[in-house]
Amino acid sequence: MSGRASARRTSRRSVLLAVSFLLFAGLLSPGPVAAHTFTKSDGNDSPSKIDLRSVSVSHKTTRVVHTIKTHNAWTPRSLQDDSFFMIGIDKNHDPSRYELCAFILFAGGRLRGALTNCGRTFLQVLPVDKLSGTTAKVTVPVGQTGNAYWWFGASFWTGAAPCRNVCEDFAPNNLPDIFHDLVKPTVVIDAFPVLSTDFAASTTTPIGFSATDPGGSGIENWKVQSSPPGSLPWTTRDEGTGSGSLIGSAALQEGLSYNIRVVAWDRQGNMRASATRNLVVPFDDSHAMMNYSGTWVADTTDDAYFQSTHHTGAATDFVTFTTWNDTISIISGPGSGSVLMSISSVDGISERVITLDDVPARTRIYSLELGTKIEREITLTVQADSTFVFDGVADH
Repeated sequence: MSGRASARRTSRRSVLLAVSFLLFAGLLSPGPVAAHTFTKSDGNDSPSKIDLRSVSVSHKTTRVVHTIKTHNAWTPRSLQDDSFFMIGIDKNHDPSRYELCAFILFAGGRLRGALTNCGRTFLQVLPVDKLSGTTAKVTVPVGQTGNAYWWFGASFWTGAAPCRNVCEDFAPNNLPDIFHDLVKPTVVIDAFPVLSTDFAASTTTPIGFSATDPGGSGIENWKVQSSPPGSLPWTTRDEGTGSGSLIGSAALQEGLSYNIRVVAWDRQGNMRASATRNLVVPFDDSHAMMNYSGTWVADTTDDAYFQSTHHTGAATDFVTFTTWNDTISIISGPGSGSVLMSISSVDGISERVITLDDVPARTRIYSLELGTKIEREITLTVQADSTFVFDGVADH
């Protein structure tokens, strides 16, 4: 049984005044099912017939459900003669003043639920439901509680000695009250280029994001996830804890496209996913699909994709590869020069010259939208008086 001072809880006299008022208000019942449950257990510590065993809270978008369970069975008529259950709700984290009191009581021949300002002001009828011989629940609109509040459960019972002057029980027995967080975290994924080679030298790509939970219970954990564009499932690529501005990573597969998102959970299980961003991982110049002809030289370069490139200065040297999607992007650099790109497919053959002008490493020197997803053979042929560095191709 709680020994907390009356200044730390709504006084019994105020509560009884509120109940007296409520007995004359037309009250209604039933209640919905909710999810996301937290339970606080309480010992068998009061001679009350409605000694608390546990109090629970759960919520959905528009309502919270508080459930009270006792050690002993009781009937609605047990809640007579100023006997009742109550949920005290503190919206401003000030335990000397509770803004809302939600009651479960017996009036008008049946179990009732009501919300007051913990004084004489009746706010509204609340749905209430007796779930078993020991358990009842009351449903409160989120519009009344707000998205974050502190709460406790209590029982007040008047009966045979030693409870003629009311036996009261609180859960939790002492401060602090129980914090209830209905707010999902805020998760924002940083903008990044579509091609991974624009900001990463390998298929392991850094993903910057922020995860915060202002006014809530705090970030519990986060995950960086990927999926094929337009399909499921999501695959977790990285995970961790902490909040604020963070960097995760995604180890991906060469030559594929991905949707990327970040998901974060707070300490009360609320979850939010960031916006989805598209990421394309190019094929490297050393991939088995590349067929070189001529005097190409393989180089090792720290800034290059996979730290390697192929280069040649001999006119008519060429590299051939196959694509299947409707957009291709050629990765090159460092260097200058020009190369003739020939595209062969069932639609025919088209050609265009790509000119480089002193580009740095891992530069997207050319992108072309082809309109349809069909098999195409791409040939890059070095032009006279040019040195061409090839670092990869994105097929997306």
